[in-house]
Amino acid sequence: MLGININKRIIGVLSICFFMLIFSGCKKPQPINYEVPTELRNGFLTLNEGLFQQNNSTLTWYNIDEQKAYPDFFEKKNGLGLGDTGNDIKVYGNKIYIVVNNSHILHVLDKKTGKLLNQITLSNNNSGSSPRHITFSGANAYICAFDGSVFKIDTSTISIQQIVLAGTNPEDLVAYNGKLFISNSGGLNYPLMDSTVSVFDIASMQEITRIKVGKNPSGMLIDDFGSLWVSVQGDASLNEGTLVKINPTSFDLEATLDIDCAEFTSGNGLLYITNYNYSTGKSNVMSFNPQTNQVMKQQFIDGSQFTTIYGIQYIEVSGQGILLINDAKSYINQGKTMAFDLQGNLLFNYTSGLNPNSSVYLP
Repeated sequence: MLGININKRIIGVLSICFFMLIFSGCKKPQPINYEVPTELRNGFLTLNEGLFQQNNSTLTWYNIDEQKAYPDFFEKKNGLGLGDTGNDIKVYGNKIYIVVNNSHILHVLDKKTGKLLNQITLSNNNSGSSPRHITFSGANAYICAFDGSVFKIDTSTISIQQIVLAGTNPEDLVAYNGKLFISNSGGLNYPLMDSTVSVFDIASMQEITRIKVGKNPSGMLIDDFGSLWVSVQGDASLNEGTLVKINPTSFDLEATLDIDCAEFTSGNGLLYITNYNYSTGKSNVMSFNPQTNQVMKQQFIDGSQFTTIYGIQYIEVSGQGILLINDAKSYINQGKTMAFDLQGNLLFNYTSGLNPNSSVYLP
């Protein structure tokens, strides 16, 4: 993680990171010897971002049938490290895409085996661009980066086709209905943060407009009903976060709700929203109806089960929706990934790695 005020969870990571850099760094767990799986089948591949500037990002493979976790999977499978600060992982077609922020790298893996197929450096004007998140449309991938760059990448050749500029320190992006929506956080310019979402026409890669949503926009998603939601962080020290609803066709702001949203996901007709109160040290998971703009259950999942929620995803496994929630623990110990059903009951959990942030399901 980078920045001063991009996302509330970064504050904790940077504090721990600073401490660890002074006092000799984080202790890496003893390596575990195992036979590397030849195929990735019915399980989760979890991205563990590690600590900034420690070059210790990893992948953990968890096989549901075996109920077994395989740590350091990328290194054992490919004979090299993942890099510094893994930030995003997605599946598209027959490939797995991993964005590594401080190494400025995109790794592309074979979906079936986890074998590295290709990797490219994400750089604009011969300087590392600090990529953040990835999305897809048609034959192309799109990656936003902290230096303002948005990379268009051909998914067949894994080559950069075009680089355009959005606003200040783009944090997330969503492709929908021929448009690319990019949250311009401005988080590296605290207190002069950005407050806009850029809208690009995908066909021409020309910016159409910018929508003002509030200081420090962060995560974005399209809900099951076609609305665009933006998590607006505001000034983390003031706890002024909001949740903003946008019509992605007219670009109109439809709602600004006083909901502090650290992470969120969409599925089963609802949004599932997490936050962490750094004053009380308590996490929370709520369910939210995006049609009525109302909180359904304030405590959808008991927050006492977590130390520090570090990501939430709605994932369908064999036709059943589940919520996958990452717990970063104290940021310097191995984190845990926990799976819940849609009634909020714990199904299973596994030790993932240092600061797990996201996973992909591989049938």
